[in-house]
Amino acid sequence: MAEDHRRDLELRMRKNRGHGLATEWSRSLCAACGVEISASSFLSIKNTEELKSAFFTKVKTEAEAIKAWWEKHETETLSVHLLDLCVDVGALPVILFSSVDQFAGAVRVPADCVLRNAMAAWEVVKEDLSLATEDLQHGLCLEENVYTYSGEYVREGLYELTAWGVFARGRNNNSR
Repeated sequence: MAEDHRRDLELRMRKNRGHGLATEWSRSLCAACGVEISASSFLSIKNTEELKSAFFTKVKTEAEAIKAWWEKHETETLSVHLLDLCVDVGALPVILFSSVDQFAGAVRVPADCVLRNAMAAWEVVKEDLSLATEDLQHGLCLEENVYTYSGEYVREGLYELTAWGVFARGRNNNSR
């Protein structure tokens, strides 16, 4: 009982902190992607935690996922690939995860708004660029890495993309 009370109190404290964070974060995302975020765009913290956990499990285990890599100097090529994905996904509603999820919850946005402005959105989320449909049937995770698929160290680093569902349709030469 005391443990439940402690968790409830902790959740209320995070929600309280999240109110201020959500407003400022929403402005930043709007500036980066041109998408207006309202309070109703945010998932609950509890729903976000469950979905985010399931998302990263899927990133690690999805049998149908493609993996692709770009060296750091290939940012333009990566951006073109993400723009190409916009043709397949359009304004598909997705959940965008971020570093403020534990306080404000993840946010629902149109996929194309994020993909057209991926690098700017990535700066706002301040962690892997991760988005998926709410049922997790379609998703992608863009991260920075220093190891290739085969375990080779790359000093300058790499961009690694894991994608499934509609986000995996745009395979390119960098796919593995």
